[in-house]
Amino acid sequence: MSPSTRPAPLTPVFYHPAQHASHDFISIQKIPAFIAQSGRDPIGFEPFTDDDFAVAHDPEFVANVFGLRTRNGFGTTDENLNHALRYSSASLWAAVSHVLEANRGGYQGASGIACSATQGFHHSGYTFAGGYCTFNGLIIAARKALAGYPDLGRVLIIDGDGHYGNGTDDIIQYLKLRDTIINVTRPEMGRVETVGHIRGSARRTGRDGRVTLSRRMPPDW
Repeated sequence: MSPSTRPAPLTPVFYHPAQHASHDFISIQKIPAFIAQSGRDPIGFEPFTDDDFAVAHDPEFVANVFGLRTRNGFGTTDENLNHALRYSSASLWAAVSHVLEANRGGYQGASGIACSATQGFHHSGYTFAGGYCTFNGLIIAARKALAGYPDLGRVLIIDGDGHYGNGTDDIIQYLKLRDTIINVTRPEMGRVETVGHIRGSARRTGRDGRVTLSRRMPPDW
């Protein structure tokens, strides 16, 4: 079969059964059905350690979540659900690293596109969880990519969720990552950077209720 007629490989899907947790939130319950409908065998990976989460979060916050002293993004201290969180963030990093290796020509048969069958990141900030998001796998994956692949220089996060990714912006602001990570999020997508206050608890909006809304990408992006 010539290269022009050879069928394109299926997009690899990174998923581990340990990601599934006994919670009725629809975004959790629909993932196994997605895997079943995908028509392919998912690729496994190793779970995250506390050190992996500390790439984007206060280590004390991480320890308190897994020590059942702080509620997770689902509002519980369920140990089994917390265990699943080690796999959900790791799923995203496994997919990202797969693509990075493909683009670098790291191994034969790699694809430049990959799918992480997971959910729950962008409402999680440096020291807080909320909105069904406990740890911010988006920032973890971005920082791991920048550390492991220095030639990248910058990472663009395109957040297509219908809600504002307050947690992602909180971490970018707290760790001063704006020069290397740009977060494009609704409903602020495309607007000039602005700072405002959102009413609500610190658990939802940050330590002091102050959030930085997403900014327009600079000209050199």
